[in-house]
Amino acid sequence: MEYVPPRVIRFLKRALHIERRLTVDEFYRLVQLSEDIVAYGRLASQHYVRDPAAVGRTVGVDVDDVAFRLRETTRDVAAALVLLEKKGQASRTWLDGHWILFLKPQDTRSKASEGHKNQRSA
Repeated sequence: MEYVPPRVIRFLKRALHIERRLTVDEFYRLVQLSEDIVAYGRLASQHYVRDPAAVGRTVGVDVDDVAFRLRETTRDVAAALVLLEKKGQASRTWLDGHWILFLKPQDTRSKASEGHKNQRSA
């Protein structure tokens, strides 16, 4: 039998719609990974934006860099970014492997005051 590269097999599976569906555990793992990617994007954006409550922030991320930082495979990171894209929180760029994350503003003051209230009541 002749050797067929894995990328050709993946291409054929996608073309013929033979891809298997995700299990519930795999789906929740992707959701958790997408939340981790957003958290990484927030951390990366702090280097560029001084005001943490800035409205309409965006930050560019690279799939390879995110996979390295979060110790995940690039395939899983790309799948989580597609999930974020479907939710309207990410967008592909014209560069392969580069994405834009749309970060929602955080109200850090209200979260800090809630933390102080919880400490007082304990």
